[in-house]
Amino acid sequence: MSPKVDNHNQRRQYQLALEKAWVHNGEGGCWRRFFTTILGIEVVDLHLLCSHFLPAKHAMKNLTTKQLADLLAGQLLANTEDDTRAGSGLLPAANNVQGTR
Repeated sequence: MSPKVDNHNQRRQYQLALEKAWVHNGEGGCWRRFFTTILGIEVVDLHLLCSHFLPAKHAMKNLTTKQLADLLAGQLLANTEDDTRAGSGLLPAANNVQGTR
């Protein structure tokens, strides 16, 4: 396996560790595990995109994978918007990231 794939898997399995945090027993457990794996891949991909493409001074540039996941989860839980249009402003601006350090 390539070192880049190994690095991605390590970020997903050990830094984010959704599979360990969420229980997958009982009916439909295999589908919950599958969903958890896909969600973990997406969060790690987003973290890598942010760390590579955001400007150096952007507040989200230096977040860890777990900090980014916490930020996204917090926004999902606190979301009162009924707006699914692209660009609705749900991700914070560079000077508006809270609770991530």
